[in-house]
Amino acid sequence: MEDNSLASLGALHFLVVDDDPLMVCVAVEHFSSQGIEVEAVSNGAEALRKMEARLPDLVLCDRKMPEMSGAALLEEIRHRGPEWQRVAFIFVTGLVDRRDRYAMMPLHPDGYMTKPVDFDKEGPVIAKILREKRAEYGAAP
Repeated sequence: MEDNSLASLGALHFLVVDDDPLMVCVAVEHFSSQGIEVEAVSNGAEALRKMEARLPDLVLCDRKMPEMSGAALLEEIRHRGPEWQRVAFIFVTGLVDRRDRYAMMPLHPDGYMTKPVDFDKEGPVIAKILREKRAEYGAAP
């Protein structure tokens, strides 16, 4: 039986991209308490700068933010080199309309979670997404 925990994946680095300080605080506290290295920024432009310095294993990103939206960030990531394709990308948003999800499909997000997120419940989903990325692209260098 496969271990669906994040801990089973070894050292991880997550980037939380959200302009909601409460969401950032909850995500950083939750994942840090599991030994995951977590960085946080408030918009897509800041996320790109962080990612140019060091690619994370996972980006948890809001859809609507100032300066650069989550959709624009994902589009930029998808147009970068092969190393960038191994980064898992999950939208975390308060937008609950199915049309919003369908509008994001051409960008190929790896997941979509609706706020408020129960990260304990979503942990196995995140672990599965990370396993699939590693199987397809290999682990981070």
